[in-house]
Amino acid sequence: MGSVKQTPTGETPRPRVDVRPRTSAIPKAWQRRVRRTSSLPEAFYHAFVGVGVAVVGERNLKIQCVLATVAVALALWLGFDPISWCLLFLSIGIVVTAELLNTAVERVVDLAAGGEYHALARDAKDVAAGAVVIASLTATAIGLMLYIPKLWVFFGH
Repeated sequence: MGSVKQTPTGETPRPRVDVRPRTSAIPKAWQRRVRRTSSLPEAFYHAFVGVGVAVVGERNLKIQCVLATVAVALALWLGFDPISWCLLFLSIGIVVTAELLNTAVERVVDLAAGGEYHALARDAKDVAAGAVVIASLTATAIGLMLYIPKLWVFFGH
């Protein structure tokens, strides 16, 4: 019976997630490219695959997508004005962008550290996670400013 490899902190590493379909109309050269892309469609292909990898493999991004869906549904129900919609989508976009960057930093740091513990690797991951926290707190503050007045009026105060 083999043992499961663990990180220095005792965690079991996450399995690699590949969201690329096994049969695809996408050229094989695009799917395994390590150099700069040669066309705009190829660049978009890699960008959307990256988003897919993050959505499938990152629990926090899944939670943020559910919360964003609830926020949009509530905004539809409350009848947000165009400026409120802009602020809502900007807030959602900033949080998702921060989470995608955090995911990229985490994976690159894990690759560079090679499974070994390094204080600088820990710091880089903590700083990237901190950026997500700041973006989320900012989005929460904006959300409170958008929703509280609408809910106050709705409930007749």
